[in-house]
Amino acid sequence: MTIGESQKKTSPLTILVDRRYLFVLFFSGLLSILFSACEGQREIVISGNTMGTTYSIKYLGEKIIEKERVDHLLDSFNQVLSTYIPNSHINQFNHKYDSFLQGVCHPWLLNIAAESKNIWQITEGYFDISAAPLFNAYGFGEAQKQEIDSLLRDSLLQLVGMDKLLITQNVLRKKNYFTQINANAIAKGYGVDVLADFLVRRGVTNYLVEIGGELRACGKNSRGQWWKVGINKPYPGASSSSQIKQVSLKNRSVATSGNYRNYYLQKGKKIVHTINPKTGLAEETNMISASILSKSCLEADAYATAAMAMGVPKCLNFLEQKNLSAYLVFKRGNEWQDTILGSFAFFD
Repeated sequence: MTIGESQKKTSPLTILVDRRYLFVLFFSGLLSILFSACEGQREIVISGNTMGTTYSIKYLGEKIIEKERVDHLLDSFNQVLSTYIPNSHINQFNHKYDSFLQGVCHPWLLNIAAESKNIWQITEGYFDISAAPLFNAYGFGEAQKQEIDSLLRDSLLQLVGMDKLLITQNVLRKKNYFTQINANAIAKGYGVDVLADFLVRRGVTNYLVEIGGELRACGKNSRGQWWKVGINKPYPGASSSSQIKQVSLKNRSVATSGNYRNYYLQKGKKIVHTINPKTGLAEETNMISASILSKSCLEADAYATAAMAMGVPKCLNFLEQKNLSAYLVFKRGNEWQDTILGSFAFFD
């Protein structure tokens, strides 16, 4: 059979199949290129200490980012938002009369106040950075703990509420001199976002940023896979490295809040660091821990804090209404249970 005869006997169906086969080969090759784009790239790790905990940055590429620049950025961040630095911007806002009259205008402090006010409205007051007087009174802020009775609690509640803060013309002010703010509940989450923005401005597209267990991921790791991160076991005495679940982070942030570590006993009663800003109580709810997925780590951190204050029934309703993805561990009677909402992707 000649070549010409072979071409004449090739049916249109054969040509169609051949073309489809070529398309499949091309498409498969394209996917292979895309999924292997990260493979073989060098994974660079930067780590250190900040905010009374540790931080870690993993990123891919040849670009070297100096640890000194990261540490300087985090030090600058602390100088704005740490209540443990006497002359920080947030302490000036809280305690200095000149700042009360003139307000403060640092972009980080303005942004955290604006975002917090928005989340305060969304959570109907269950997340509130203006609950600082309560945090201080219970000993979770900058002051010595006190024994809180209903009279003191009610007087402190008069100072609480994000409606008592004003943001006008890029200046943050407060209506009452004695109103204070404490950003500790979302400082780590916001710090993660600040570091992520720092990396993006330097052309990094594949990274995993973590501060004290709050994380944000973009792109994939050196094996071409989504970044895999762990959620701590929410048990008293569990080490910070022990994990209950591993999560696949697909260009998202995750933050976890719980009352299993930061608490103390007062006259046999457990006083937890998650304070309900609506009641002023620092009592344990039936929520053990809440891990929330969101685009920004600040949002994830804030919603996780609010979930702990709400307790299980209200928290479940809220998360479902807002279409938020969450992994919750809670008590039902004497049993510990967990539940998954939304798009959490776990590994065994």
